[in-house]
Amino acid sequence: MSRLEAVRSGDQGSRSIPFGTYGFIVLLSLFFVPSILFSAIASTDSPQSISHQSSVSTSPSLLTQEIRYHAPWAGEVWLVGGINGWQQAPNTMRPPGTIVPDKAMQTPLVRTDNTFTITIRVPSGTVIDYGFLITKTEKGTPVKLWEGGRPFPEAKVDALIEFESTASQVTTEQRQSWLSGLATDLPLVTQEIRYHLEGAGEVSLVGGINGWQPIPEAARPPGTVLKDNKVMHSPMVRKGDTFTTTVRVPPGTGLDFWFLIAMTAEGKVVDIRHEKDPEGRAFAKIVMFDGRIEVQSQWKRRS
Repeated sequence: MSRLEAVRSGDQGSRSIPFGTYGFIVLLSLFFVPSILFSAIASTDSPQSISHQSSVSTSPSLLTQEIRYHAPWAGEVWLVGGINGWQQAPNTMRPPGTIVPDKAMQTPLVRTDNTFTITIRVPSGTVIDYGFLITKTEKGTPVKLWEGGRPFPEAKVDALIEFESTASQVTTEQRQSWLSGLATDLPLVTQEIRYHLEGAGEVSLVGGINGWQPIPEAARPPGTVLKDNKVMHSPMVRKGDTFTTTVRVPPGTGLDFWFLIAMTAEGKVVDIRHEKDPEGRAFAKIVMFDGRIEVQSQWKRRS
């Protein structure tokens, strides 16, 4: 039987390996090596690997939106907001310190001199809904004042938005001088007061400012008269089931008020006082900006 001679020099001399055995080993190597190489290549391009790489490369990057609120008279400000129609952002997107006391997110702004700032990171195309809640004045006086933000466009690139507070800083002494008629050049803010009551024919706003003091005559609502120890009674204008009047006072003024229903829609004379809100609190508000006060009456007309 023929043999393939494999010769190796050395003291051990020559050995011979049967051709059948050697041929079998060669055939195995020819079969397995390409298979192993093919498996290794296939594993790197498998659908699972491609899917993973695609998900990583197409994940949306977050854009930085910095908001700066300038308010010289404020001491503490919160950003009240949401995204895409006041929805809550995921926890991973919320800035540090964010709380959710009543559906909308609230985040404290960082104060630097007269500027309050916050940085938000959102996906491209996000619409940020927001406003500012001032909870302390520069001197630390607790307040609760709201100033709405202007429309924020869809986030497309990193952006900076500057917001200048529309409230003017007026000192206590200046407001007192205005009440006394000694100062007439102070900036004034407008408050529209709207009272909703079905079945009423005549409603008056009864009120004062900073402890029920009367507004100077030149700034009183039309038709105002002083009654009951110099408390203002101002007739409200009826539009359907809504009664309105407008008050103009210096920023930082406290409004004290209630509503007097004097006649029904049928002309019946009544004397109904609406002095407190549904929680039993007297109507009062410190105003810093132009705004509107909406009150829904709880009075039910007897049939």
